[in-house]
Amino acid sequence: MAIDYVNIGNVYSEQENYPEGVKNYFASLKIREEIGDKEGIANSYISLGLVNIKLKKFPEARKYLEDALSVSKEIGGRNDIKEAYAGLAEASAGANDYKKAYEYHQLYSDMKDTLLNEESSKLTAQMKEQYESEKKDAQISLLNRDNELHTEQVWVQRIIKNVLITGFALFLFIAFLFINRLRLRQTLKLQMIRNKIAGDLHDDVGSMLSSIAIYSELVNEEVKEKSPKASSLLYTINENARGTIESMSDVVWAINPKNDRFENILQRMRTFASGILEAKNIDLKFDASSSLPGLKLSMENRKNLYLIFKEAVNNVAKYSSSKTCTIKLRLEGKMLKMKIEDDGEGFDLNDYTPGYGLLSMRRRSEEMKGDISIQSAEGKGTTIHLFFPAT
Repeated sequence: MAIDYVNIGNVYSEQENYPEGVKNYFASLKIREEIGDKEGIANSYISLGLVNIKLKKFPEARKYLEDALSVSKEIGGRNDIKEAYAGLAEASAGANDYKKAYEYHQLYSDMKDTLLNEESSKLTAQMKEQYESEKKDAQISLLNRDNELHTEQVWVQRIIKNVLITGFALFLFIAFLFINRLRLRQTLKLQMIRNKIAGDLHDDVGSMLSSIAIYSELVNEEVKEKSPKASSLLYTINENARGTIESMSDVVWAINPKNDRFENILQRMRTFASGILEAKNIDLKFDASSSLPGLKLSMENRKNLYLIFKEAVNNVAKYSSSKTCTIKLRLEGKMLKMKIEDDGEGFDLNDYTPGYGLLSMRRRSEEMKGDISIQSAEGKGTTIHLFFPAT
């Protein structure tokens, strides 16, 4: 229940409905305090700190982030310590305490480097252990093979036919094991690469974009009175940096191997849609067939499906003026079908020029070797159909 409040709070914050975001973060904090979940308490404090930064309530933001830092240090939660330092840097900058902002940013950078070095050392140790294990397995396999050859020679003297059959069966078995082992090794290496890419995007690129946002705000404070034009450009840089951080979050989610299961996609869809539609007083009906949770999609198809879904739901929230939005996902044979329908104002398809969002949805459906269609009429709502091979 606590994580649900956090997710809803995140959705409200993304929609800039910060008071509702604060309300949900406090609800999450209360539950975590009641059950003694200190890691969750630290996480809720960080969320409250960040949303207060958005509200320009920098003293309150610093208080929550300092509380988060204290709890995180108590339990040794170094990732939360890193996030608290980053938030304190931004809050201090917003309060014009640039000295503190610089100090916290340095602490954030030091903690990030420490965690990165530890992860690299851990990965090196794991690779070494794997190498030693494989080397030992190979030696054992060679010894076993020698014993088998000796046994085969004895049997050759007694029954040539049986030895040939046994040898052939053994060859097939070893080949099968070798191929399976090779495939498993390749799968594990691919997952390690995907985890590393997701981590690097979040820690390095995300840190760089956060730094750009903070520094642009700092510089803007210095020049906004002297040069309104430069101040406007710096504001644009700051907004673009934060928009890129949000887009990168979707990419990191798509790359992460733990999200390969379709039930994770359904959960993310349901959380996003309920948050953004509830904020617009639109009733959500989300219906996914029971056969979907066990489905596995490729990373590319999973990313494209979610981004098409997100664009369609955003359009319902922004433009439809509807009372109800119905979302259905079905697996029919080898085809996955998604239907998003609203009972809003609709529009005339004959008097409509597709914008970037619709063109992007069509491009993504083509990448999935699928098809997307739109049905709409003035006063009769809009329906989007998407279907593609579920492989």
